[in-house]
Amino acid sequence: LRQILAQSRIFGDAGAPRFTHQLLADNTEGLVALSGCRHGEVARRLLAGDREGATDAARRLAKLFGDDFYLELQHHLLPDDDWLVGETVALAAEVGLPLVVTNDAYYARPEDRELQDVLVCIRHGKTLEESAHLRRPNGEYYLKSAAELAELPPTSGALGEQVARGWSEGMRTAGEVAGRCSVDFDFEQYRFPGFPVPVEETAFSYLETLCHEGMRRRYIPLRPAVVKQLAHELEV
Repeated sequence: LRQILAQSRIFGDAGAPRFTHQLLADNTEGLVALSGCRHGEVARRLLAGDREGATDAARRLAKLFGDDFYLELQHHLLPDDDWLVGETVALAAEVGLPLVVTNDAYYARPEDRELQDVLVCIRHGKTLEESAHLRRPNGEYYLKSAAELAELPPTSGALGEQVARGWSEGMRTAGEVAGRCSVDFDFEQYRFPGFPVPVEETAFSYLETLCHEGMRRRYIPLRPAVVKQLAHELEV
């Protein structure tokens, strides 16, 4: 997981990590994989009318992760969510994959939506009026309870009963998957990148040497305020 996160940050843009299929294939051990929200490959292909591509993507991911891959069901009360949930349930039955119900969470509580909108504006340097296309379309993107999620499945249409069964299955699976997951980010421990230092130096003494050499090159004449500031930075 750490390898995928680190590499995706390197290859992606700020706020938009990216990784290749090969990187994913090389780092599947110990991971449980979900197909993702409507922006995941399977859902995007379904929404674009590419059912064959969605099927191929689901089978490819299932081949990588085996029994640890699940097709994801979400419903944020968007106009085409009923259709997408129905298509995903049908695809799961066709390919023989388990379902899991989730909800995209960008904030903890419904009342936090306005703060999330402000943060999006700050990130993109736009006003609320200018950023409508960048913000979430409604206030459904929070941490929902099991009771709230249980009320969401669409039951109308030709696939009504099949969708209801799939949603119930996905609710049960969500609890099972959560129980299997154990992630410890260990935020209390610093992990500095390795850096080669001369034999007679420690990492800190070499850093201090390099900083003082750079200070003397950049500040002519060398003022007391600069020396004081460097001492402060090194202490930090």
